Amino acid sequence: MNVLDVWSLFSRCLWLFLLGGGLGVIVETVWWRLRYGFWQAHFALLWLPLCTVYGFGAVGCYLGAVIFYEQSTMFRFVAYALAGTLVEFVGGFLLDAGLKMRAWDYRDTFLNIRGYVNGLMTVLWGFLGLGFACLVPGLNDLFALLDGPVYQLVTVAAAAVLLADVLATSACLVRWSKRHQGMAPKTKLDRFIDCRWDDKAMARRFVNWHFTDEPDTARSRHTALNLQEQT
Repeated sequence: MNVLDVWSLFSRCLWLFLLGGGLGVIVETVWWRLRYGFWQAHFALLWLPLCTVYGFGAVGCYLGAVIFYEQSTMFRFVAYALAGTLVEFVGGFLLDAGLKMRAWDYRDTFLNIRGYVNGLMTVLWGFLGLGFACLVPGLNDLFALLDGPVYQLVTVAAAAVLLADVLATSACLVRWSKRHQGMAPKTKLDRFIDCRWDDKAMARRFVNWHFTDEPDTARSRHTALNLQEQT
């Protein structure tokens, strides 16, 4: 694979990550409305309106469609289901082990593994992958049509913004976890984060996240935030 092929693959995966993450926010918001009766957007970054697990899912589905396009439908279904489940498990494990936090919790559902994944989501990932595979030819044509100097420049800018957001989000999440553990700020960056992104600001942005030592859920967090606004 030459440099141009690597760049083409990278740019496509980047835009699919952004598109998938944005659509994930819409899906989660609508689902929460249907399930609990109120609107709630689930973000995984400080600035960009993205639900990153869906972004990784979109990239994984695209790569799977390219790699396994000659395989049977059942083979591809299993591959997509396992890939999506792996993404969810790794993400849930890293949050739990590194920050003692959860952004989703399947512990009360059927065939769950430590609350990170469950049987229903595994099946859904399989169907989502098959559905996404149908879009790949059209997406490839679209990317080929867009390719050019302007597209490349915008892609570089989008990558820079995403990288900056990931770094800022990581720093704020780590500091949020340390504050929860009672650790005082040690650097100017810690104090800046504590001032700009304190516990209340983080709870509003990451409304469905909670620490594992708290009996908290996204639904109860919504109620608590509404009560705070009224007082």
